[in-house]
Amino acid sequence: MLSLIRKLSAGIAVPVLWTIVVIILLCIPGSDLPEDELLKKIENFDKLVHLILFGGIVLFWGTWKHLHDSNDRTWFKFICTLTLSTIILGIAMEYVQLYLVANRDFDRADISADSAGALAAFGYLIMVRRK
Repeated sequence: MLSLIRKLSAGIAVPVLWTIVVIILLCIPGSDLPEDELLKKIENFDKLVHLILFGGIVLFWGTWKHLHDSNDRTWFKFICTLTLSTIILGIAMEYVQLYLVANRDFDRADISADSAGALAAFGYLIMVRRK
């Protein structure tokens, strides 16, 4: 899996596109979201989606930086800033959904899932970098 992530993160396109897609997905009006009965049966499925989306931001950008900067200190500062920025993005997007996107609302549990995804990717990157 690590080799796939490295291939995807070799250029800047995937990290940029992933981030843009996350923002676009979170701005889709609630009435336009597909309703799948199978997915409704999976408890907290939407939280898993948030975890993956925001973990992906940190994972792709952190890997991209790792491939383009061999300085451990610079890379560590980058992923710390990246992780914090990703958590802030998750919080901001909840307010965007509350005030600007039709049929969407503010959900603290989404913020928790966004943060958990970002922090899990941060931890993964730290472990992988040390190997």
